[in-house]
Amino acid sequence: DARQQVFMASTPLGEMMMSNIVATIPGRRTDRIILASHYDTKRAPNFRFVGASDGASSTAALLELGRVLKARQNEFTIELLFLDGEEAVNWEWQDPDNTYGSRYYVDAARKASTIGSIRAMILLDMIGDKNLLIKRDSYSTPWLVDAIWGAAARLGHGEFSSQLSTVEDDHLAFLRAGIPSVDIIDLDPLAQRSVVLAADGTDVLGVLHREQNRKVVTFDQITAVFVATVLAVEDRGFYEQGGIDVRSMIRALYDPVYRHWFR
Repeated sequence: DARQQVFMASTPLGEMMMSNIVATIPGRRTDRIILASHYDTKRAPNFRFVGASDGASSTAALLELGRVLKARQNEFTIELLFLDGEEAVNWEWQDPDNTYGSRYYVDAARKASTIGSIRAMILLDMIGDKNLLIKRDSYSTPWLVDAIWGAAARLGHGEFSSQLSTVEDDHLAFLRAGIPSVDIIDLDPLAQRSVVLAADGTDVLGVLHREQNRKVVTFDQITAVFVATVLAVEDRGFYEQGGIDVRSMIRALYDPVYRHWFR
């Protein structure tokens, strides 16, 4: 059984029609477990965004899970939830310009008094990376994370790391509603491609993918000369911009000394 959940979302660009897709696999019990993914793609004004991992990979995984799970008798009802509007309409991810579909779904379930039958929500996102690394999201429900990471360890899936991460994603709306939820996501910063724009912000000068032409280093690996150069550039106009107020500095030193010794 599949249905559309069409709604109008208020975005920075005005009202936009969006649609969640809900597919249900009945189980022995009506209480349901939600397996979710967003299927929308990032809007990019200056280039064509290919959401092969960010959207397509988790959507494909959900379709395959549906094929497998419908052939067996499940204890709980399984709901495959394909969410629209996870991505921000603007380029920058800023609240409330994101997760439109999940927020609408939770509000609708609350109004229909069906939210109590949701036992857990498992979210998949960005799982198509060649060098997959899935960290434990600190927002996610701990016992649900332990259950999934424990199962992965028993099956020998080393991609599930004990490292911690903090991710804002579609699971937050469910967590706020009191539903145990987990986000399975590879949000390694190197997995994101960097777009180099011209000074006016219009022309794309280049696109960097993962380790291509870049390397993440810690602060102590940055040479002293480079650090000094950056500070010099930042501080070049410091004294001309009123950064130093000698009278205020003297007053700041004088007042506490005066109060301590003479009052």
